[in-house]
Amino acid sequence: LEKRLDALHSAVDDLTEQQKAEAKAAVEAAIIERASIVVAVEALATQDFAKAQWKQVSGSLEALFERWKKHQQDGPRLPKADSADLWKRFRAARTTIETHRKAFFAELDTVHKDARVRKQDLSERAEALAAKGVDGIPAYRTLLDEWKQVGRAGKKADDALWARFSAAGDVLYSARAELDAKDDAEFDEILDKKIALLDEA
Repeated sequence: LEKRLDALHSAVDDLTEQQKAEAKAAVEAAIIERASIVVAVEALATQDFAKAQWKQVSGSLEALFERWKKHQQDGPRLPKADSADLWKRFRAARTTIETHRKAFFAELDTVHKDARVRKQDLSERAEALAAKGVDGIPAYRTLLDEWKQVGRAGKKADDALWARFSAAGDVLYSARAELDAKDDAEFDEILDKKIALLDEA
């Protein structure tokens, strides 16, 4: 029994050493994997943000954060120092991205607001041409050229403002269509008289 017990002690010691080695290897592998997540988010944070596609960047950042949380939940517990260092790097990179993202959209809001104001002004000027009828068409075309030079005001605002601006143009072109129809009727009447004269001749 003592010999068997000694053998069991030896087996347990071997198993314990094996488990320690496996646990150490698992932790080392987990550190490498989590570090790869950090490297990926740091790569996002060092890109040229002037050329960034923010929908893609935000999606990639969210996916990396989900990977981080899943790894933290499902993976082995990392040494406190390693875990804290990796999280510090991840958080710093994420903060950099979020700062640039907020700055981009703040600037975009300013650009949209400026474009919205300018397009509202163009719409009001176009509507004021209605009283001129056909004579207002050249001025409307000039306003249309200005409209094309103005940047985006955001899809919803752009659609509404364009509907207003184009409606003002429709009024002018409808007046021209009425005038053209009247002229065509007069020309037809004159043509009929000329044909009658030719037939008589």
